[in-house]
Amino acid sequence: MVLVHGLNGNPSKTWKHPSSGFFWPWELRRHLPDARIMLFGYDADIAPELGTNLIRIKGIAESFLGSLVNKRQEDYVSI
Repeated sequence: MVLVHGLNGNPSKTWKHPSSGFFWPWELRRHLPDARIMLFGYDADIAPELGTNLIRIKGIAESFLGSLVNKRQEDYVSI
């Protein structure tokens, strides 16, 4: 299972309750003990006033796909 935050999001803030700090992806481990859970974080700032990343959505998607393929290959090699 791969959790991906949205555009202008953040891999930790997106999944964490602002006041309690509850980070629900870790709760999934209790309910899905055999699942592999990965968080994918990327520079998702697309608005100029939010940062300097002007990568187009296609570029972000390609970066995500490349990172996911690399991670799966690393895991396959280490088994």
